[in-house]
Amino acid sequence: STRKESSAASDVYKRQHHDNLADSYDDPEIRQFIDKYMDAHNEIIAEKYNTEISVQKDFSNKAINKFSNHQINDGIQRNAQQVKRKLKINERLIYPLNLALEKSKIELIDFYTKVIALAIYYGVDNNELKVGEYFELLEANIKDSKTIDKIKDEYEAL
Repeated sequence: STRKESSAASDVYKRQHHDNLADSYDDPEIRQFIDKYMDAHNEIIAEKYNTEISVQKDFSNKAINKFSNHQINDGIQRNAQQVKRKLKINERLIYPLNLALEKSKIELIDFYTKVIALAIYYGVDNNELKVGEYFELLEANIKDSKTIDKIKDEYEAL
């Protein structure tokens, strides 16, 4: 299942290159990929910040509603750029991965490894950095070498 999801996400990226987030979120494969993990993501974030789960879910739903609103032209390029920054320890990709690792949330670790691999794929595809430079960032910001290996495997499967 995990390889199938990564492959599906990669195939969607390669064949469609959506211009904006709303079009991307309309894609059933992408929506299913995100929706599958949203509850677990919300749980670790709510726990970390001592927030009611309903408040965190509401926050996530507002973000998804914004991203899926076709009246807001929120481009993929603007949102996906700066992969290098997003792979820093307190940023949006590595921080939740490290929370999932801390809590041993295997399903979420799988999700974040896929997302990070796709982000690296995007960064390499758009000539931000070379793939090895991204993995050097991961080694500096993720203490679990098995997770880094898993991200490498996910990336290579793309």
